[in-house]
Amino acid sequence: MTSVVFLPKCNFRCNFCHNHELVLNDKKFELVDKQAILDFLKENKEWIDGVTITGGEPTIHNEALYLFLKQIKNLGFFIKLDTNGTHPDVINKFIDDGLVDYIAMDIKTALVDDKYQNIINVPISVEIIKKTIDLIIKSGVDHEFRTTVVPGYVTLEDIELISKYITSAKLYVLQQFNPKETLESGLKKLKPYDESVLVEMVLVASKSVNTKMRLR
Repeated sequence: MTSVVFLPKCNFRCNFCHNHELVLNDKKFELVDKQAILDFLKENKEWIDGVTITGGEPTIHNEALYLFLKQIKNLGFFIKLDTNGTHPDVINKFIDDGLVDYIAMDIKTALVDDKYQNIINVPISVEIIKKTIDLIIKSGVDHEFRTTVVPGYVTLEDIELISKYITSAKLYVLQQFNPKETLESGLKKLKPYDESVLVEMVLVASKSVNTKMRLR
């Protein structure tokens, strides 16, 4: 069993973000004291094997997150980290100090600046994203990369380009787009890809990397 800790705020503004309230309006949520989380983990150690740290984007919290991961590790738990890959130096430090056992990184679309920025709505070079991808693959830490397949943002060609870049990855997950909760209200009316398209994407990606499909 795994406990999930959600951290607020993110440096991306993805139109299809399903956690946008946590990103933009985090003060509406009740904060949980860090010590209360650690106490809960200790009290339930018989049932809990690991902790997933997600967000938002956890790595923007840098040193505070580092100390928190260290405290969780000292209690003997496995740690999974979710990230958008924008802070390779932070992730590298976590890896070097043995603080993460599994990393799940989102790859939004093909690794081309214009396409990427059209989704994340902030100026960032995909070279940073590539640096994190390469770091994770070479680290030896268990990992997965994942892409939410949003019509108009992610195409079959994009999936092919991504999968060819991450050929040495342990796992590539394609996630179905869910229009129920999106940052951009107009996307709530966007029809997700038919399952046949998703299957085709999986088949294309599977030619380069171990791939599976995840439907929400």
